[in-house]
Amino acid sequence: MTILDDRSEWPWISGRNELVRLVASDHHQGISSLREVVAPLAGIDVLADMQNGREPSWAEILDASHKALESTGREIADARTVDEVEGARLRQELYERARSEVVDTLLALARNILKRGPDDGGWLIGYGRRSVAGDLAVIPPAAWEAGAPDWHNWRLSVPEAPTWHGVRLVYLREADEAVRQAVNVDLNGGHGTASDRTARSVVPRRDLDRWYENRVKTWPADRRPPSRTDDIEAARAEFGERVTVAQVRETRGRLAPDAWKKGGAPKRNQ
Repeated sequence: MTILDDRSEWPWISGRNELVRLVASDHHQGISSLREVVAPLAGIDVLADMQNGREPSWAEILDASHKALESTGREIADARTVDEVEGARLRQELYERARSEVVDTLLALARNILKRGPDDGGWLIGYGRRSVAGDLAVIPPAAWEAGAPDWHNWRLSVPEAPTWHGVRLVYLREADEAVRQAVNVDLNGGHGTASDRTARSVVPRRDLDRWYENRVKTWPADRRPPSRTDDIEAARAEFGERVTVAQVRETRGRLAPDAWKKGGAPKRNQ
């Protein structure tokens, strides 16, 4: 049982499209593996640069595929001959296949995020019901590791275990500390993690944000940008063991300048 009885105000993801958009905005690499698939979109906006070696972001790919489908829809509506209609429909089929492949890849990335869990940098957490009429309960990351999600019907099938029905996802980057604590309690069978046993043991998000924003503002221009490990060590020096690795990673992901992320590979495994 969660420590929060009313989940109505939790930052639930509203559906499949929102989930896809959130993952697309979070990931900026891996498009090259789909180069042949998205090639039909290369004439649309930013994707024309693919031929010049620039790798667009997932969000740009998603937006371009949407615009491509809209354009073919208009072409079909405005067509005056059978040949024009047929040509537009063929292009529409190409665009639909490309978009479907991109969406499937982003949903696979969502599952990878859910497999990590909040303490390992995962920014999504799933809840579901072990039976259609059962109570809503947290889905452990191990279930996402072993299971196969059905994103159309919002089910998670796990071998030799009951299926999770009515799956809902919480967007932890928009969750306040009370929700994060409730998730930790749920994940740990009614007990908080070692760094999150009580509300007092958690660094409030606003305090960590304020500290990190000041760190960015006052960082000397002539110094190498700090790595993720540097940020974790600095946060621990400021807040002690109350701050978790997952908190620092999430804060860095939101507030660090792009230059810090490019040069911010960790010095050692975390």
